[in-house]
Amino acid sequence: MLEGFAIAFVLATFVESIIDYFISTDGKSQPWLRYISAILGIGVCLAYRVNVLEALGLVSPYNYVGEVLTGLVVGRGSNYLNDFISRVRNPLPAVVVEAPSTVRSEVTTVQK
Repeated sequence: MLEGFAIAFVLATFVESIIDYFISTDGKSQPWLRYISAILGIGVCLAYRVNVLEALGLVSPYNYVGEVLTGLVVGRGSNYLNDFISRVRNPLPAVVVEAPSTVRSEVTTVQK
């Protein structure tokens, strides 16, 4: 299971590095850059058959769905992949409602 995540991290780092190296954004937002990253991420996940969903135990009846979805996450970059896996491994805690406490707290006032 960890092997699939490690490969996805490596590929996400490569994709992010390739985009940063070959396409200089000079701090400007480039909307087309998102599409290039997605295509590159999907391409490397299909080429190396990387499927994070399968590593989590989710198997699709359709071919290549896991690789394409993993490629979209990989295309977003290693930071996004790290956040995604952290959320999957440690979901938000459930809200626990407890009964009110029966312990009384006494308030003392100080007079001048």
